[in-house]
Amino acid sequence: MKTKLLSLALALAGSLIVSQSMATVIVDDVFDSSDGWAKTNPDGKPGGWWPNASGNAGLTPVVGTSFFVMTANPDRQYLTKTFTSANFTAEGQAIFGGSNDYKIIAGTYTVSVYVGAAEAAPFAGASRYNAYLTAGGSTVDDRIAATSSVKTPVPGAAEWQEWTFTFVIDEDTVTQGGANVIGQSLGGFVDIRSSWSSEPGLSTYIATDGFKITYTAIPEPAESAMMLGAVVLLVMGLMRYRRRR
Repeated sequence: MKTKLLSLALALAGSLIVSQSMATVIVDDVFDSSDGWAKTNPDGKPGGWWPNASGNAGLTPVVGTSFFVMTANPDRQYLTKTFTSANFTAEGQAIFGGSNDYKIIAGTYTVSVYVGAAEAAPFAGASRYNAYLTAGGSTVDDRIAATSSVKTPVPGAAEWQEWTFTFVIDEDTVTQGGANVIGQSLGGFVDIRSSWSSEPGLSTYIATDGFKITYTAIPEPAESAMMLGAVVLLVMGLMRYRRRR
């Protein structure tokens, strides 16, 4: 009986710890042209938003009413946005609002984006697309480097695929410019490029849509130990109660 009760205590404690670290969607941005994303083209020729820009190439928006496309263009485009309280989901507001004031806190953040290829033009390639979080601004120096990314599968002709970029943030995490990120405003940053060729049919194409952020809290060791201790004490009390009966 003691073994069963202790096993129950450990299982209950484990479930409590897991429940404290569930992934929650905190930002679910449709990535539309009117959605507050700023364009910066550091090299010269910008891409554009479909349908206002040509080059949908058989794609339709995954979310919202538009998407961003780079086609037959040797230059790169930076797309940036700092998220305000209005951009957070209800669940995100519950976590990041109040005393947090929608600033970055420790935890694991996963950015999910859709990346698209054209019907006929070659796909630009995974190396020509990266998504970042930003802290306190929207410049290259404000970017937070991803801890890991999954840029597969590669989209087929006239197809979207979802890629993910994961950021594990703690008190030691800094931006590419060296600034601490905890307590800074949270933003998104997309770096996208295509390429041009004088040979017919060799200029590349790449499109992007959506920008979703999920957040997973990292339970503090002290909190986990307290939960485990509380459950064990509860089970020990039940064991004493059963012996007295």
